[in-house]
Amino acid sequence: VQWEVAGPVKDDFDRLQTGGVVPNWNVYSPKWCPVEIVDFPGFGKKSLALKDKDPYDYAKAIRVFEKAEKQSVSFDLFVESKSGILDIEVVSANGSRLIQTRINNGFLNARNGQTELKKLTQLESKNWYKLEIETNYKKKSFDLLLNGKEIAKSFKFAAKGEMPERIIFRTGDYRLTDD
Repeated sequence: VQWEVAGPVKDDFDRLQTGGVVPNWNVYSPKWCPVEIVDFPGFGKKSLALKDKDPYDYAKAIRVFEKAEKQSVSFDLFVESKSGILDIEVVSANGSRLIQTRINNGFLNARNGQTELKKLTQLESKNWYKLEIETNYKKKSFDLLLNGKEIAKSFKFAAKGEMPERIIFRTGDYRLTDD
């Protein structure tokens, strides 16, 4: 279990064994909701895949990164289909869900402060997207960029907490309550 990181994080899944262990990630991978390295998109390229075939459980992958007052977290995302849920959250060490985004029914949504999720843009299935989350802890805000285009500016954190230091990918609803 990884709980702290010093220095920049740049994961390269191409070097990992297909179906093998995902180093430096904390994963929750029940039988019907695997988190694994897959040969996709192919041609020697690999990806981290979260799948969910369980109506009562979810897959979850957490990557810890170094704490910083300003942070940029980016990743490439392949949208397999418009059905299903993928929550992408940036949280503090104690689990405060500071940044809450959700892909649901083909739309990318984000929470601005403690408001309801707001639809930001539609995502087409079978496409790759580059998502970047820029955090500003001092202002308790974040910007969201999709393929280099800003789609959320100065959105407020959804919760109080310490500095952001981990990103969570989850295929189902959050089961606890936010304080």
